[in-house]
Amino acid sequence: MPVNYYNIPYELPEPHTFPFTRFLSIWEVEANEDYQCHFTAGLPAPGIFITLEGTGQLWLLDDPQTIHPLTPGSFFIVDQDKPCHYGCVEGSEWRFYFLHFTDLAMPNYLNIPVHQVCATAQIDYLASVCKMLIRTVIDHQVGHMYAVTHLFHSVLVCLAQECSPATIETASSIHKAIHWMHQHLNEPMDIAFLVDLCNISRTQFFRMFKQNTGDTPVRYFYRLKLKSACIALKSTDMTIKQIALSLNYYDEFHFTKSFVREYGVTPSLYRQQGTAKK
Repeated sequence: MPVNYYNIPYELPEPHTFPFTRFLSIWEVEANEDYQCHFTAGLPAPGIFITLEGTGQLWLLDDPQTIHPLTPGSFFIVDQDKPCHYGCVEGSEWRFYFLHFTDLAMPNYLNIPVHQVCATAQIDYLASVCKMLIRTVIDHQVGHMYAVTHLFHSVLVCLAQECSPATIETASSIHKAIHWMHQHLNEPMDIAFLVDLCNISRTQFFRMFKQNTGDTPVRYFYRLKLKSACIALKSTDMTIKQIALSLNYYDEFHFTKSFVREYGVTPSLYRQQGTAKK
């Protein structure tokens, strides 16, 4: 019986640099129609309105004819130094969170719309994160700055995902196939089975898989197998034949041929050197 060995490190792709926007403050507001705010010079920092209940409205003073209704289950990002007026609608009450942050680098990177009312189906989750944010700021325990940053970034990521429904749909389907591959490196791959698993057409499967991984399903799967083989060659005394069989290669010859094509060296030489050319 071959020994199954498919340990793979999961690493972030290069580069690891990306925009980092810092949290500044959060307000929990319950207002009536008397609540009206005027910022003729604009806000001192960008902010997000997240409306829980009631209705507010906002005008950007460079476009006073356009009223932006801030209704339950919506959010609105306004940039700093953008002259604006906002307040509660007459005859209504307005309950919302308002978060100040340093800049729009991260929202722009995540393609979150600015100066546009957007709906969210995650209002309960966002409200719970905002409550936790306030509690974390108040408690001021060890590591609270890291915790606050994590919570604030969770809000931005949630909003970004809400604004990219196609991306979410793609992830929820095609990632079923990707996860299956990671968990079954010792088995053969059946494209028809993966297409059924994702519950999409064969054409969609190949297109979406390429969009998500940059590879074909077969290429991706065999690259995973070879990554696992590299770990086995470096950290175990398994023979090359055992490694090949454990990863469901037909024989040692076919495994070696694939390995050389991917890394430019034979498995034996890789084991001796501990590195590969690619």
